[in-house]
Amino acid sequence: MKYRPENTLAHFNAAPQTHIHDLSALPVSVLAKATKDYRTVASPEKTNPDDDATTFYTLNHCASIVRKSFSLNEPLPEWAQELMTAYTDVAMAQGERLLHYLLCITTRETRHMKTGTPTFWNKVKAKWDDKSVDLLKNISSDGDENTAMNKYMLTPPDMTIGQYVSTIAYGFHHGSYAGSYGGKPWGETTDALVAMITGQTSMEMLVDTGYTLCHNGGPIFDKPLLYTHYSGNLITVLDVQRAGGMLDLMFETQTLGVHKTAQAMAAAALIKQHKPEALKGYLDWKLVDELRPQKEKDKHPTKYHKVSGTQKQPMATKPASVKAKPVAPSVLASTLTIHGKKVKVVGEWQVFPNQTVTQVQREQ
Repeated sequence: MKYRPENTLAHFNAAPQTHIHDLSALPVSVLAKATKDYRTVASPEKTNPDDDATTFYTLNHCASIVRKSFSLNEPLPEWAQELMTAYTDVAMAQGERLLHYLLCITTRETRHMKTGTPTFWNKVKAKWDDKSVDLLKNISSDGDENTAMNKYMLTPPDMTIGQYVSTIAYGFHHGSYAGSYGGKPWGETTDALVAMITGQTSMEMLVDTGYTLCHNGGPIFDKPLLYTHYSGNLITVLDVQRAGGMLDLMFETQTLGVHKTAQAMAAAALIKQHKPEALKGYLDWKLVDELRPQKEKDKHPTKYHKVSGTQKQPMATKPASVKAKPVAPSVLASTLTIHGKKVKVVGEWQVFPNQTVTQVQREQ
Protein backbone atom coordinates (compact mmCIF):
# COMPACT_ATOMS: atom_id res chain seq x y z
CA MET A 1 0.00 0.00 0.00
CA LYS A 2 2.77 2.45 0.94
CA TYR A 3 4.58 1.90 -2.37
CA ARG A 4 1.67 3.21 -4.46
CA PRO A 5 0.90 6.92 -4.97
CA GLU A 6 -1.44 7.92 -2.15
CA ASN A 7 -3.79 9.75 -4.49
CA THR A 8 -4.70 6.67 -6.57
CA LEU A 9 -7.19 3.85 -6.24
CA ALA A 10 -4.24 1.45 -6.44
CA HIS A 11 -3.15 2.79 -3.05
CA PHE A 12 -6.54 2.38 -1.40
CA ASN A 13 -7.28 -0.96 -3.04
CA ALA A 14 -4.10 -2.31 -1.47
CA ALA A 15 -5.40 -1.68 2.07
CA PRO A 16 -5.04 -4.91 4.12
CA GLN A 17 -8.69 -5.08 5.16
CA THR A 18 -9.82 -5.26 1.53
CA HIS A 19 -7.87 -8.48 0.86
CA ILE A 20 -8.10 -12.00 2.21
CA HIS A 21 -5.40 -13.12 4.64
CA ASP A 22 -5.06 -16.60 6.07
CA LEU A 23 -4.49 -16.02 9.79
CA SER A 24 -5.38 -19.55 10.82
CA ALA A 25 -1.78 -20.54 11.73
CA LEU A 26 -1.43 -17.77 14.33
CA PRO A 27 -1.32 -19.01 17.94
CA VAL A 28 -4.47 -18.23 19.92
CA SER A 29 -2.26 -16.35 22.36
CA VAL A 30 -1.53 -13.68 19.72
CA LEU A 31 -5.21 -12.88 19.13
CA ALA A 32 -6.01 -13.29 22.83
CA LYS A 33 -3.49 -10.63 23.81
CA ALA A 34 -4.78 -8.33 21.08
CA THR A 35 -8.34 -8.79 22.33
CA LYS A 36 -7.30 -8.11 25.92
CA ASP A 37 -5.40 -4.97 24.95
CA TYR A 38 -8.22 -3.75 22.72
CA ARG A 39 -10.87 -4.22 25.40
CA THR A 40 -8.73 -2.29 27.87
CA VAL A 41 -8.75 0.69 25.54
CA ALA A 42 -12.14 0.37 23.87
CA SER A 43 -14.45 -0.87 26.63
CA PRO A 44 -14.97 2.54 28.28
CA GLU A 45 -15.99 3.96 24.91
CA LYS A 46 -18.68 1.64 23.60
CA THR A 47 -20.00 2.39 20.15
CA ASN A 48 -23.55 2.24 18.81
CA PRO A 49 -23.94 -0.55 16.21
CA ASP A 50 -26.82 1.31 14.51
CA ASP A 51 -24.60 4.35 13.92
CA ASP A 52 -21.62 2.25 12.88
CA ALA A 53 -23.75 0.41 10.31
CA THR A 54 -25.08 3.72 8.94
CA THR A 55 -21.56 5.10 8.59
CA PHE A 56 -20.08 1.96 7.06
CA TYR A 57 -22.77 1.29 4.47
CA THR A 58 -22.95 4.93 3.38
CA LEU A 59 -19.18 5.19 2.97
CA ASN A 60 -19.10 1.79 1.29
CA HIS A 61 -21.55 3.09 -1.31
CA CYS A 62 -19.46 6.23 -1.77
CA ALA A 63 -16.30 4.18 -2.25
CA SER A 64 -18.00 2.06 -4.91
CA ILE A 65 -18.91 5.23 -6.84
CA VAL A 66 -15.31 6.45 -6.71
CA ARG A 67 -14.03 3.07 -7.88
CA LYS A 68 -16.41 3.15 -10.85
CA SER A 69 -15.45 6.72 -11.75
CA PHE A 70 -11.65 6.49 -11.90
CA SER A 71 -9.06 4.08 -13.23
CA LEU A 72 -6.60 2.29 -10.98
CA ASN A 73 -3.60 4.60 -11.37
CA GLU A 74 -5.40 7.80 -12.28
CA PRO A 75 -4.71 10.66 -9.83
CA LEU A 76 -7.83 11.15 -7.72
CA PRO A 77 -9.29 14.61 -7.20
CA GLU A 78 -9.21 15.85 -3.63
CA TRP A 79 -12.84 14.98 -2.88
CA ALA A 80 -12.44 11.39 -4.08
CA GLN A 81 -9.25 10.94 -2.09
CA GLU A 82 -11.05 12.28 0.99
CA LEU A 83 -13.85 9.74 0.56
CA MET A 84 -11.49 6.80 0.07
CA THR A 85 -9.40 7.80 3.08
CA ALA A 86 -12.51 8.03 5.26
CA TYR A 87 -13.82 4.66 4.06
CA THR A 88 -10.45 2.95 4.55
CA ASP A 89 -10.19 4.27 8.11
CA VAL A 90 -13.78 3.30 8.97
CA ALA A 91 -13.47 -0.22 7.54
CA MET A 92 -10.24 -0.77 9.48
CA ALA A 93 -11.56 0.55 12.80
CA GLN A 94 -14.90 -1.24 12.57
CA GLY A 95 -13.25 -4.47 11.44
CA GLU A 96 -10.93 -4.52 14.44
CA ARG A 97 -13.79 -3.91 16.89
CA LEU A 98 -16.06 -6.51 15.29
CA LEU A 99 -13.31 -9.14 15.19
CA HIS A 100 -12.63 -8.90 18.93
CA TYR A 101 -16.34 -8.70 19.72
CA LEU A 102 -17.05 -11.92 17.81
CA LEU A 103 -14.15 -13.72 19.47
CA CYS A 104 -15.53 -12.73 22.88
CA ILE A 105 -19.22 -13.48 22.39
CA THR A 106 -18.72 -16.83 20.63
CA THR A 107 -16.31 -17.95 23.36
CA ARG A 108 -18.68 -17.07 26.18
CA GLU A 109 -21.73 -18.57 24.44
CA THR A 110 -19.91 -21.91 24.13
CA ARG A 111 -20.18 -22.31 27.89
CA HIS A 112 -23.86 -23.27 27.44
CA MET A 113 -23.00 -26.48 25.58
CA LYS A 114 -24.17 -29.63 27.36
CA THR A 115 -21.87 -32.55 27.98
CA GLY A 116 -21.50 -34.30 24.64
CA THR A 117 -21.90 -37.99 23.86
CA PRO A 118 -18.84 -40.21 23.36
CA THR A 119 -19.62 -40.21 19.63
CA PHE A 120 -19.53 -36.41 19.51
CA TRP A 121 -16.19 -36.21 21.35
CA ASN A 122 -14.69 -38.90 19.10
CA LYS A 123 -15.69 -36.85 16.05
CA VAL A 124 -14.11 -33.72 17.50
CA LYS A 125 -10.91 -35.60 18.25
CA ALA A 126 -10.81 -37.18 14.80
CA LYS A 127 -11.35 -33.81 13.12
CA TRP A 128 -8.65 -32.08 15.17
CA ASP A 129 -7.10 -33.57 18.32
CA ASP A 130 -7.46 -33.80 22.11
CA LYS A 131 -6.86 -30.05 22.41
CA SER A 132 -10.18 -29.32 20.71
CA VAL A 133 -11.95 -31.76 23.01
CA ASP A 134 -10.38 -30.09 26.04
CA LEU A 135 -11.28 -26.64 24.70
CA LEU A 136 -15.01 -27.38 24.45
CA LYS A 137 -15.09 -29.27 27.74
CA ASN A 138 -13.26 -26.53 29.61
CA ILE A 139 -15.38 -23.68 28.27
CA SER A 140 -18.66 -25.54 28.74
CA SER A 141 -17.78 -26.20 32.38
CA ASP A 142 -17.72 -22.46 33.12
CA GLY A 143 -20.96 -21.16 34.54
CA ASP A 144 -19.87 -17.54 34.46
CA GLU A 145 -19.59 -15.66 31.15
CA ASN A 146 -16.61 -13.61 32.30
CA THR A 147 -14.72 -16.75 33.30
CA ALA A 148 -15.00 -18.16 29.78
CA MET A 149 -13.69 -14.94 28.20
CA ASN A 150 -10.93 -14.53 30.76
CA LYS A 151 -9.69 -18.04 30.00
CA TYR A 152 -9.45 -17.07 26.34
CA MET A 153 -7.66 -13.77 27.05
CA LEU A 154 -5.49 -14.69 30.07
CA THR A 155 -4.79 -18.41 29.67
CA PRO A 156 -5.38 -19.15 25.98
CA PRO A 157 -5.21 -22.79 24.85
CA ASP A 158 -2.08 -24.00 23.09
CA MET A 159 -3.48 -24.19 19.56
CA THR A 160 -3.84 -22.07 16.44
CA ILE A 161 -6.61 -19.49 16.11
CA GLY A 162 -7.89 -21.39 13.08
CA GLN A 163 -8.41 -24.53 15.15
CA TYR A 164 -9.89 -22.47 18.00
CA VAL A 165 -12.67 -20.78 16.04
CA SER A 166 -13.36 -23.82 13.86
CA THR A 167 -13.75 -26.01 16.96
CA ILE A 168 -16.19 -23.53 18.51
CA ALA A 169 -18.19 -23.37 15.26
CA TYR A 170 -18.33 -27.18 15.13
CA GLY A 171 -19.55 -27.25 18.73
CA PHE A 172 -22.40 -24.88 17.88
CA HIS A 173 -23.42 -26.82 14.78
CA HIS A 174 -23.14 -30.33 16.21
CA GLY A 175 -23.14 -30.00 20.00
CA SER A 176 -26.13 -30.12 22.29
CA TYR A 177 -27.64 -26.89 23.59
CA ALA A 178 -30.76 -26.14 25.60
CA GLY A 179 -33.49 -23.67 24.74
CA SER A 180 -32.38 -20.50 22.99
CA TYR A 181 -28.67 -20.95 23.70
CA GLY A 182 -26.02 -21.85 21.14
CA GLY A 183 -27.03 -24.02 18.22
CA LYS A 184 -27.17 -23.27 14.48
CA PRO A 185 -27.65 -19.45 14.67
CA TRP A 186 -24.49 -19.17 16.75
CA GLY A 187 -22.77 -21.62 14.43
CA GLU A 188 -23.54 -19.38 11.46
CA THR A 189 -22.30 -16.35 13.39
CA THR A 190 -19.04 -18.14 14.14
CA ASP A 191 -18.80 -19.28 10.51
CA ALA A 192 -18.39 -15.62 9.48
CA LEU A 193 -15.48 -15.36 11.91
CA VAL A 194 -13.96 -18.62 10.64
CA ALA A 195 -14.21 -17.45 7.03
CA MET A 196 -12.31 -14.25 7.75
CA ILE A 197 -9.61 -15.89 9.89
CA THR A 198 -9.00 -18.74 7.44
CA GLY A 199 -8.67 -16.41 4.45
CA GLN A 200 -11.98 -17.12 2.74
CA THR A 201 -13.24 -13.56 3.18
CA SER A 202 -11.66 -10.21 3.99
CA MET A 203 -12.09 -8.02 7.04
CA GLU A 204 -14.09 -5.61 4.87
CA MET A 205 -16.49 -8.46 4.08
CA LEU A 206 -16.67 -9.38 7.76
CA VAL A 207 -17.89 -5.87 8.53
CA ASP A 208 -20.26 -5.91 5.56
CA THR A 209 -21.94 -9.09 6.81
CA GLY A 210 -21.34 -8.50 10.52
CA TYR A 211 -24.29 -6.15 11.00
CA THR A 212 -26.62 -8.74 9.49
CA LEU A 213 -25.61 -11.56 11.85
CA CYS A 214 -28.28 -12.80 14.24
CA HIS A 215 -28.46 -15.35 17.02
CA ASN A 216 -31.51 -16.87 18.66
CA GLY A 217 -32.79 -13.57 20.06
CA GLY A 218 -32.07 -11.18 17.17
CA PRO A 219 -29.00 -9.19 16.04
CA ILE A 220 -25.76 -10.13 17.77
CA PHE A 221 -25.27 -6.65 19.25
CA ASP A 222 -27.01 -7.28 22.56
CA LYS A 223 -23.99 -8.22 24.67
CA PRO A 224 -22.46 -5.65 27.06
CA LEU A 225 -19.11 -5.75 25.28
CA LEU A 226 -17.61 -3.07 23.03
CA TYR A 227 -21.04 -2.02 21.67
CA THR A 228 -24.13 -0.44 23.16
CA HIS A 229 -27.36 -2.38 22.67
CA TYR A 230 -28.79 -2.14 19.17
CA SER A 231 -32.23 -0.66 18.52
CA GLY A 232 -34.95 -1.44 15.99
CA ASN A 233 -33.37 1.24 13.79
CA LEU A 234 -30.59 -1.20 12.89
CA ILE A 235 -33.11 -3.26 10.93
CA THR A 236 -34.19 -0.12 9.08
CA VAL A 237 -30.57 0.60 8.15
CA LEU A 238 -30.19 -2.94 6.80
CA ASP A 239 -33.45 -2.68 4.82
CA VAL A 240 -32.41 0.62 3.24
CA GLN A 241 -28.97 -0.79 2.47
CA ARG A 242 -30.58 -3.75 0.71
CA ALA A 243 -32.49 -1.31 -1.50
CA GLY A 244 -29.34 0.69 -2.29
CA GLY A 245 -30.70 3.81 -0.63
CA MET A 246 -28.13 4.78 1.99
CA LEU A 247 -26.97 7.90 0.14
CA ASP A 248 -30.52 9.08 -0.49
CA LEU A 249 -31.36 8.42 3.17
CA MET A 250 -28.86 11.13 4.11
CA PHE A 251 -31.06 13.71 2.36
CA GLU A 252 -34.42 12.35 3.56
CA THR A 253 -36.50 14.29 6.06
CA GLN A 254 -38.11 11.06 7.25
CA THR A 255 -35.49 8.62 8.48
CA LEU A 256 -37.80 6.60 10.74
CA GLY A 257 -35.40 6.83 13.65
CA VAL A 258 -32.11 6.27 11.82
CA HIS A 259 -29.44 8.67 13.07
CA LYS A 260 -27.53 10.41 10.28
CA THR A 261 -23.94 10.24 11.48
CA ALA A 262 -21.60 13.13 10.76
CA GLN A 263 -19.26 10.96 8.66
CA ALA A 264 -22.09 9.55 6.59
CA MET A 265 -23.60 12.98 5.92
CA ALA A 266 -20.23 14.49 4.99
CA ALA A 267 -19.53 11.67 2.56
CA ALA A 268 -22.97 11.89 0.96
CA ALA A 269 -22.56 15.66 0.57
CA LEU A 270 -19.36 15.14 -1.43
CA ILE A 271 -21.12 12.71 -3.76
CA LYS A 272 -24.02 15.11 -4.20
CA GLN A 273 -21.61 17.90 -5.09
CA HIS A 274 -19.34 15.99 -7.45
CA LYS A 275 -21.41 13.00 -8.66
CA PRO A 276 -25.05 14.12 -8.37
CA GLU A 277 -26.13 11.57 -10.98
CA ALA A 278 -25.43 8.84 -8.41
CA LEU A 279 -28.36 10.07 -6.31
CA LYS A 280 -32.00 9.43 -7.08
CA GLY A 281 -33.04 12.54 -5.22
CA TYR A 282 -35.45 10.66 -2.99
CA LEU A 283 -35.65 7.41 -1.04
CA ASP A 284 -38.21 4.96 -2.38
CA TRP A 285 -39.60 3.56 0.86
CA LYS A 286 -42.02 1.36 -1.08
CA LEU A 287 -39.09 -0.30 -2.81
CA VAL A 288 -37.46 -0.80 0.61
CA ASP A 289 -40.62 -2.63 1.65
CA GLU A 290 -40.80 -4.74 -1.48
CA LEU A 291 -37.24 -6.01 -1.03
CA ARG A 292 -37.81 -7.21 2.53
CA PRO A 293 -37.80 -11.00 3.14
CA GLN A 294 -40.79 -12.62 1.47
CA LYS A 295 -41.57 -15.27 4.06
CA GLU A 296 -45.14 -14.73 5.17
CA LYS A 297 -44.21 -14.22 8.81
CA ASP A 298 -41.71 -11.52 7.83
CA LYS A 299 -44.02 -9.48 5.62
CA HIS A 300 -44.79 -5.93 6.72
CA PRO A 301 -46.41 -4.49 3.59
CA THR A 302 -46.96 -1.03 5.06
CA LYS A 303 -43.97 -0.75 7.36
CA TYR A 304 -42.21 1.85 5.22
CA HIS A 305 -44.14 2.79 2.10
CA LYS A 306 -46.89 4.41 4.14
CA VAL A 307 -44.54 7.42 4.25
CA SER A 308 -44.42 7.55 0.44
CA GLY A 309 -47.34 9.91 0.16
CA THR A 310 -45.50 12.62 2.09
CA GLN A 311 -42.54 12.64 -0.29
CA LYS A 312 -42.31 15.58 -2.66
CA GLN A 313 -40.33 13.65 -5.26
CA PRO A 314 -42.01 11.09 -7.55
CA MET A 315 -41.66 7.48 -6.46
CA ALA A 316 -39.63 5.19 -8.69
CA THR A 317 -42.53 2.74 -8.69
CA LYS A 318 -44.95 5.51 -9.77
CA PRO A 319 -43.53 7.21 -12.90
CA ALA A 320 -44.37 10.82 -13.58
CA SER A 321 -47.06 11.51 -16.17
CA VAL A 322 -45.84 11.40 -19.78
CA LYS A 323 -45.36 14.78 -21.42
CA ALA A 324 -44.57 15.62 -25.00
CA LYS A 325 -41.31 17.35 -25.81
CA PRO A 326 -40.76 19.30 -29.01
CA VAL A 327 -38.39 17.73 -31.50
CA ALA A 328 -36.24 19.55 -34.04
CA PRO A 329 -37.34 19.18 -37.70
CA SER A 330 -33.97 17.67 -38.64
CA VAL A 331 -34.55 14.87 -36.15
CA LEU A 332 -38.10 14.28 -37.39
CA ALA A 333 -36.81 13.84 -40.92
CA SER A 334 -34.26 11.21 -39.99
CA THR A 335 -34.84 7.49 -40.50
CA LEU A 336 -33.70 4.46 -38.58
CA THR A 337 -33.73 0.72 -39.05
CA ILE A 338 -35.09 -1.53 -36.30
CA HIS A 339 -34.95 -5.29 -36.82
CA GLY A 340 -34.35 -4.68 -40.52
CA LYS A 341 -37.43 -2.49 -40.92
CA LYS A 342 -37.22 1.21 -41.81
CA VAL A 343 -38.82 3.53 -39.28
CA LYS A 344 -39.17 7.30 -39.17
CA VAL A 345 -38.58 9.41 -36.05
CA VAL A 346 -41.82 11.29 -35.42
CA GLY A 347 -41.37 12.62 -31.91
CA GLU A 348 -39.79 12.37 -28.50
CA TRP A 349 -41.53 11.84 -25.17
CA GLN A 350 -40.39 13.03 -21.79
CA VAL A 351 -40.87 10.33 -19.15
CA PHE A 352 -38.87 11.88 -16.31
CA PRO A 353 -37.23 15.33 -16.06
CA ASN A 354 -33.95 13.83 -17.29
CA GLN A 355 -35.24 10.87 -19.31
CA THR A 356 -36.83 10.82 -22.79
CA VAL A 357 -37.71 8.13 -25.32
CA THR A 358 -37.85 8.43 -29.08
CA GLN A 359 -41.18 7.86 -30.86
CA VAL A 360 -40.91 6.17 -34.24
CA GLN A 361 -43.29 5.15 -37.02
CA ARG A 362 -42.88 2.15 -39.35
CA GLU A 363 -42.40 3.10 -42.98
CA GLN A 364 -43.06 -0.28 -44.55
